[in-house]
Amino acid sequence: MTTDNLQPMATSEQEIIDIVARQHEYFKTGATKSYQSRLDNLHKLKSALIKYEAEMHAALKQDLGKPEFESYLSETGFCLHDLSTTISQLKSWMKPKWRMTSLLTQPGSSRIYYSPLGVNLIIAPYNYPVMLTFAPLIAAIAAGNTAVIKTSEITPACSAVICKIISEIFASDYIAYIEGEVTETTILLQQKFEHIFFTGSPRVGSIVMSAAAKNLTPVTLELGGKSPCQARHATSRNSGTPVAVIRSPTQRIGDAPAALRPPQTEHKAAQSWLPQMALRLFGIKF
Repeated sequence: MTTDNLQPMATSEQEIIDIVARQHEYFKTGATKSYQSRLDNLHKLKSALIKYEAEMHAALKQDLGKPEFESYLSETGFCLHDLSTTISQLKSWMKPKWRMTSLLTQPGSSRIYYSPLGVNLIIAPYNYPVMLTFAPLIAAIAAGNTAVIKTSEITPACSAVICKIISEIFASDYIAYIEGEVTETTILLQQKFEHIFFTGSPRVGSIVMSAAAKNLTPVTLELGGKSPCQARHATSRNSGTPVAVIRSPTQRIGDAPAALRPPQTEHKAAQSWLPQMALRLFGIKF
């Protein structure tokens, strides 16, 4: 697979408006709400992820340089484990939960019923294109919602595989994939959704939240940032500390949202850490 012919195709504004409108209508039919419907769609998604696992690993290698083991650990394997857990726990999660009733409302009874919100928008980032597309989608399906998905144009190979999976197993009235770039994302944010899940920078996150506020749409924002790390000489006695510090900013293509960066150490600590780091990372003793 090459990215030469994988530039995202633009989705027109009218197409986006129509897709969101159809999803609202489909949600109103109640077709997404039953236990069996949710379970069947989760199984369909799991089968598709297994079917295209090797293709997703190849796309992750092409777009981001991720080795196969890391792709499984932080992307496909994560999603498959999430699906297995969700499938096994779905029935119990859907059950109404009993709550104590106050004296003022006796002889009544109280329960919490969990109801789906409606149409969800999932905007995935470039650094975890598979995991942060499918993990929110798994939750949306399990909760009985419909979803519109927009991935990053920076990862064209991954986006092509994700588009193939979504288009193959779901009707766009239920789960839709939107191709395009910033323009299409802007158009999506102008539509009415019941929940928005966004992962990305604080700058874009503020744009997403401002757009959501116009419709009083609840949002889930996972925003990147810096996690400064300071280590003193005393910590160098723990051989695991240097490895943890160096692994955090280098694992997952160096762009995990909570990676420890920039690491700062005392001179004495750095001197004792260097041999340990060289041994762990490169197998070099000095």
